[in-house]
Amino acid sequence: LCRLLIIILNAEKIAPSVLPSSNVSLEGTEILVKSPFPFFIACYVEGRPKPKITWLKDGENIDEIIENNVEVSLRDDNQIIEFKFTTTKYAGKYECSIENRVGHIQPFTNVIIEDEALALSEKNLRISIVSIIIIVIISFSVVIFFRKQLGTGAFGRVLIAQVKGLNGKESPTRVAIKMCKYEGDKTHLRALILELKIMIHLGKHLNIVNLMGAHTSNIDKGELWILVEYCRYGNLLKFIQRAKNKFINQIDPVTSNIDVGRKSRFPNDPLSPKSLGWSIGYGKTSNLNTDAYLDSHPEGSMEIGQPMGGHSSATSNTLLTTVGTSKVGLYVDNPYYIPFIHVK
Repeated sequence: LCRLLIIILNAEKIAPSVLPSSNVSLEGTEILVKSPFPFFIACYVEGRPKPKITWLKDGENIDEIIENNVEVSLRDDNQIIEFKFTTTKYAGKYECSIENRVGHIQPFTNVIIEDEALALSEKNLRISIVSIIIIVIISFSVVIFFRKQLGTGAFGRVLIAQVKGLNGKESPTRVAIKMCKYEGDKTHLRALILELKIMIHLGKHLNIVNLMGAHTSNIDKGELWILVEYCRYGNLLKFIQRAKNKFINQIDPVTSNIDVGRKSRFPNDPLSPKSLGWSIGYGKTSNLNTDAYLDSHPEGSMEIGQPMGGHSSATSNTLLTTVGTSKVGLYVDNPYYIPFIHVK
């Protein structure tokens, strides 16, 4: 019986192999990528015991690339390397080292970056930047006092600041300033330039976080600041989360009518009746206040049931101002980014 069990266990061991759905192979493949679009390398494997997967780029362990890098990540038990966008530094040979107790294989692929934009010389980059400056006409003399960081994104970070001299005003204007996360990163700089181009194209609108100006004097060093409207109450998602314990339901549960005179909760409200419907800094939190924001939202008039894009008006990207107006900001997944990718 023991001998039979050993034979069965040995028979169950399977050497590692690469599944056909992978875009790597033992003979090698080529992956052609256009910047700045995302791409992935897939190395789907099978074997028993479960194979261990280690990735190498140009002979070096890829952990050094992934560490503290939001642009590259591993998923599906290390079977996939995902790149959020393409830069020339990600070109090279990628090997998928697969090993278990039965055997070891190392399929690979060569990633080739096809990108005219990244092939631009520094001279052409400066020409592109100068054309932006001419269009925007933002050569103003201002003094900027930085206050604190509001947040970070895929390409940059946002700080709150006081600006003196903006639009000829002596009194300080509070603005949000977008800048590259890392100075000298050409990809991040190009993304920020692209965002500036889009904002110029869109112009001013009540429901858009509008462009206030830009600082470009050190752009040759990879430094670009975009000044935009500051929205005091942040994004809609956090606003709702902050106000949920102070929300007063003014819709009568019996008649479904709105009772604007109600200043306290109904007895059957799920939240504590001791919470008052007041919020310091942004007034009452009620159905009517919420409607004020929804009515001003660019998509507030959509029919119920109409499909919306995955990121078309995400609550995390809808910002609230002091006058009950909601504004939509730009973000990397915004569809506006696509038609502007090849603008020169």
